[in-house]
Amino acid sequence: MQSGTPSRAVDPRPARTRASIYAAVAELALEPEQGVSVNAILRMSGVSRSGFYAHFTGLDDLLVAMVTEAYRDIAATYKAASVADPAGAARRAQEQLVAFISERRAFLRASLEWPVGSRAHEVITQAYAEGVRDAIVARGDAAPSGIDLDDMATFIAGGAIAMLTRWIREGDDSVPQSLLVDRLLAVLPEWLIGSG
Repeated sequence: MQSGTPSRAVDPRPARTRASIYAAVAELALEPEQGVSVNAILRMSGVSRSGFYAHFTGLDDLLVAMVTEAYRDIAATYKAASVADPAGAARRAQEQLVAFISERRAFLRASLEWPVGSRAHEVITQAYAEGVRDAIVARGDAAPSGIDLDDMATFIAGGAIAMLTRWIREGDDSVPQSLLVDRLLAVLPEWLIGSG
């Protein structure tokens, strides 16, 4: 018999609630004429108002949580494959990012009109930059000497976010996802993504 306090099982309800909210956002993004609001998300998800606000302070907080979690998942995918196949890992990471945005494009386009504070933009940029920094570190000594890794990661993240924001805002479906991926890869330093 082990000593100490017995461990409690993790309550799966918070994760289910967040998943329901995220699924509702994805569903609403497919139907942009419905509009994006907390009420629409609640109707679509079946989550109560108190359940929503137990997780998020509002739509801007939901946006930040969704995007930063996606960035972290994408960074983990990249990091796992970046040493063996940096060019392939970079392409897969950009494809995953563009697909995430494409699936939620109406929601993200609507979010550009929200009165979201600069703090939200900083948090989203920092989350992206953390993944880029991990990618730089994973490449070992491939980075040119004398470059501050945090500066480079922030610079790359900020530029990518600006490109993606323009794509979201313009709503230009004539630019296919594969072309956007190619454009994102074209501006990344070759030492980071390897040749290919």
